[in-house]
Amino acid sequence: MPSCPVLSCSAPASMTVHLLARLAHLALKILEEDKSLAYARDTNGETALHVLARKPSTIGNKSDLGIWKRSINPLEKIVPPSYIKMKNSKNQTPKELFAEEHKLLKEGEKWMKSTATSCMLVATFIATVEFAAIITVPGGENNNTGVPIFLREKWFLIFVISDAIALFSSSASIIMFLSILTSRYAENDFLISLPTRLMFGISTLFISIATMVLASLYWSHLSDP
Repeated sequence: MPSCPVLSCSAPASMTVHLLARLAHLALKILEEDKSLAYARDTNGETALHVLARKPSTIGNKSDLGIWKRSINPLEKIVPPSYIKMKNSKNQTPKELFAEEHKLLKEGEKWMKSTATSCMLVATFIATVEFAAIITVPGGENNNTGVPIFLREKWFLIFVISDAIALFSSSASIIMFLSILTSRYAENDFLISLPTRLMFGISTLFISIATMVLASLYWSHLSDP
C-alpha cells in the first residue's frame, strides 16, 4: 500500500490534530499508516478527540453521549487509551468537552426557538388584522358601482399602501421565523444562518408593526363621519 503523502509532510501538531478531526473517515487510514500521529496535541493541549468534540455537526446534532461514543469508537481504538481521558488546558476530557459544547448548543436552540415562536405569533396577528382590513374597505363602497367611496382620496391611497406593506412584511416575517423553527440547529448554523434569519425576521416584524400603526391611523381618519 503506498504511503500517504500527508504523512510525509512535517506539519505542525495542531494542524495534524484538526485534520484528523475534520476528516474523520481519513483519520483512520492515516493513523493506520503512522500511529505516532495519534499522539499529536495542539497548543491548547487538545487531541483529535477534543477537536472532534467541538464539531457536533460532524457527528450529528444530538446531545447524546451515546451518539458521541458510537461516532468516535473507531478512533478511540487507535489512539492511546490514556488519550481518551486526557484533559486539555481547561481540564476537560473529550467527553466532558462534548457535553459542554452540546449544552451550549441546546441553550442557544431553546432561546432561538422561544424568540422565533413569540415573534411569529405577533407577526401572525398582524397579518390577520391587516388582511381583514384590506378586504374591509374603510367608508364602504358605492352601491351602484362597487368602487370604494374614498378611492380618490389621498388618505385612502396611503392607507392601502401602508396596509399592503404591513401584510407583506408580516408574511415575510412569518416565513423567516418558520424557517428558524424548522432549522437543523447545527453548529455552523449559529454563526451566520440563524442570526441572519432572526435579524431579517425581526426587521420585517418591526416594519409590519410600524406600517400597521400607520394604516390604523389612516383607517380612523377615513372612518370618521
